[in-house]
Amino acid sequence: MKEEQEEYIKNYKGSSNPKLDNDYKHIEIRYRKRHRKLTEDAFEVDHKRLKDLVNSFCREFIINKEELWEIMETFGGTTEELYIDVSNKYDFRKLTKRKALEIFKLNNI
Repeated sequence: MKEEQEEYIKNYKGSSNPKLDNDYKHIEIRYRKRHRKLTEDAFEVDHKRLKDLVNSFCREFIINKEELWEIMETFGGTTEELYIDVSNKYDFRKLTKRKALEIFKLNNI
């Protein structure tokens, strides 16, 4: 934004202060709209990923969403560490042979 405004001032052809011109103000308005939209999109994507993570955990383990959200609020590790922590505290809905081997490998690292 600053670079675009500086370029506008440099190429300004009017007789008054370029910072008071409507086109100069529109540069900042466009920047703020773009910034707000990017922020909203980022929050939306993060929220969707968290919901997908919670849904995946609830399909994998016998745990309800409220319990999982409480754990996630205070948990300070990575997603993998969260998975290991939840797998140690809650039972799997359906434990396959492949999943059992993965858990065994994770716990013996």
